[in-house]
Formats: sequence, structure tokens, C-alpha cells
Amino acid sequence: MSALTDLIHELTIATGQMKQAALTDDWIMVERIQKRRGRLLDQIAGNSTVLNAQK
Repeated sequence: MSALTDLIHELTIATGQMKQAALTDDWIMVERIQKRRGRLLDQIAGNSTVLNAQK
């Protein structure tokens, strides 16, 4: 898999984990996962920009 695909996969996993944490009212974990998702989204955006520039 490409790096971008790996990042999207990790984002999908983190989203599921965040939903599960929210269902159990574990708001501290939700906050941690949300920060992780933010970093993943930044990386995805960066990779997308690089890929678009290469076209």
C-alpha cells in the first residue's frame, strides 16, 4: 500500500476508536484520538498536495 493509503487506513481506525470511546463516555480518550486524527489529516493533506504537484 502507498503511504497515503496507509494514512487513510489509520484515520479510519482512529475514527472507529473515537466513536467507541464516545459511546462509553471516555471523553479524555476521545480528545486524544481527535488530536491523533488531526495529525493524520494534516499528513494526508500534505501527501495529497505532493501528489497533485507531481501530476
